[in-house]
Amino acid sequence: MALILRNGGSQSPDRWLKEPRNNQDDALKYELPKADGNEKIWKNPISIQHPLSVMEIIAWDSSMTILISKFDEIVEKLLKSNPLIEDLEEYNKN
Repeated sequence: MALILRNGGSQSPDRWLKEPRNNQDDALKYELPKADGNEKIWKNPISIQHPLSVMEIIAWDSSMTILISKFDEIVEKLLKSNPLIEDLEEYNKN
């Protein structure tokens, strides 16, 4: 089962891919994202951990993958393409 979060954003993925704004040195100025022990994944509102990230993919265990993205269009396509995908914010409400 995969859990998907719709975490709003207005940037176009095409623009971001063509015009990367950050490099490894910029990224390493901040604490790197982690899944183990990160309770924020399971509490709303969800947000991307690294301030320079536009998307995080977390391989939680063999039963699920979590995607947190600023690109609504990517998330919406995934939600429509697979009936087993759930909205993480909705999942967290239960």
